[in-house]
Amino acid sequence: MFDGIGKAFLWLLAIVGGVVVVRKYVPGLYSSSASSPNQLPAANGAPATPALTVAKGVRVVPCSAGGRPGIDPLQRGMQSSPLYRWCYLVQAGDSAGLIAERIAGDSARYVEILVANPMIAKKGTMGTVLGADAWDFAEGSLSNGTKILVPQTMNAWIDQFGNTTGGYLPWPPDPRSIVEIEEPVRPMPDLEKKKTGIDTTIDTLAKGVFPSSGDPSTMPGFDYEGEVA
Repeated sequence: MFDGIGKAFLWLLAIVGGVVVVRKYVPGLYSSSASSPNQLPAANGAPATPALTVAKGVRVVPCSAGGRPGIDPLQRGMQSSPLYRWCYLVQAGDSAGLIAERIAGDSARYVEILVANPMIAKKGTMGTVLGADAWDFAEGSLSNGTKILVPQTMNAWIDQFGNTTGGYLPWPPDPRSIVEIEEPVRPMPDLEKKKTGIDTTIDTLAKGVFPSSGDPSTMPGFDYEGEVA
């Protein structure tokens, strides 16, 4: 009934119509079904409990006055030096997992936070992730404003002004810190064979048979025309 061009035109109309419907009606359905996107639904008519939200992209502070987080002038949105020491200011309700998520977007990196702060009391068992025996900072060991060390393995997720990405991807590296190392020119190996005692003996015998010129045609009894005298 329709040729190829007609079918393509009908498909185009269907796609455009679908886009219009989605843009017109879906936002309204979403807003009516979720009055508060940050609240958990109530089970028995009780007021909804606010969901725990993680503030990503937090800012860390220098741990000491020494050193520089990058090459002057410092750049925003560029990785800080891997040797620089940053500190994180604890917020109320923080755990090692929440801190790792705020900095590098991955709560599974909580072990790096705990290992970087050996002087702060811990609870649970190392290696345990869930349950009452999960490894974490001990209750009462952290308070609002406590300064803890950020592991240097997370410096790529912190720019030179202390801004964290809060996501899986790190900041791009600073091109000024990339140094191209030229490979030194290696000398050619000595191709001359080192003579051993056996080689010297063979050379001595050869000199007694062949003249020093090394031309076998000059040997006694050798006819250059091809006949032996």
